[in-house]
Amino acid sequence: MVPGSWFLRVVASARPAVAGDASVCCGMLPTVESRCRSSRILLNPPADTRNGSHVLSISALQSVQTVISTPHGDALGTSFRWPGGQYCAIHTDRGILGCGLYDVAVGSEFGMAIAIARGTPEQPLVNPADLLTARVAEVSHPAAALGITVGMSGQEALTRLMATPE
Repeated sequence: MVPGSWFLRVVASARPAVAGDASVCCGMLPTVESRCRSSRILLNPPADTRNGSHVLSISALQSVQTVISTPHGDALGTSFRWPGGQYCAIHTDRGILGCGLYDVAVGSEFGMAIAIARGTPEQPLVNPADLLTARVAEVSHPAAALGITVGMSGQEALTRLMATPE
């Protein structure tokens, strides 16, 4: 490793990749990801910055995943928190209901339905359940094709993401 550089270490499972895996279709790490179904990417800072105040300890990070049951099936709710920030999302087979971290233009480019809700300082979006009562502020083209519109509740958007295509 070059002194002072960052390096990436991938810890991968032995399960083979299947068509449609997000890591494969997004083109990330094709030589490794094409051989495995799931992986964990670990970024290690250079040795000379490990004791600096700008390096975040993993003990300060929080990640929560929960299954959200709907009449149309289950979705995966996720939230990630760190000192000073957070984001959350609800993932479905057809797309994502998420906070403002996600980019609808990128979702449109990859054909993914993305509905964005935005929190406020008084009512931040911290947990996936917070997305259900929030209002949709932006949608990708594929989300619009599912009937998801700006102004509808997150619950309505999730219902459209989960409903069986006609």
